Amino acid sequence: MPFDDVDQPLPVDRDEIFAKFEFCKSGGLRCTDTEAMERQKGVLKDVVKEFAKNFIRGLGISHMSLPVRMFEPRSTIQRVADYFCFAPTFLKQAAEETDHIERFR
Repeated sequence: MPFDDVDQPLPVDRDEIFAKFEFCKSGGLRCTDTEAMERQKGVLKDVVKEFAKNFIRGLGISHMSLPVRMFEPRSTIQRVADYFCFAPTFLKQAAEETDHIERFR
């Protein structure tokens, strides 16, 4: 992931935060971002499928896991790659250490 994508300032103004939503007269928000809606398309199906599996097993709703893509817009491979983006820096430092405790840390 390029640094420029990560280094974007977060919105602080109310209009910026709710730019892709519209306020309903009855209260609440309606999402107007079609791209975000497209990404979340299969989430309800996954949740219902998970609920049905737990119901058949006799488990309650507390044993249900929600799909990761519901909360995280990036794929699993992108998240794993983020963990390893600093690996060359840290592994080089570890290789240069002579103390085994410091190398492990």
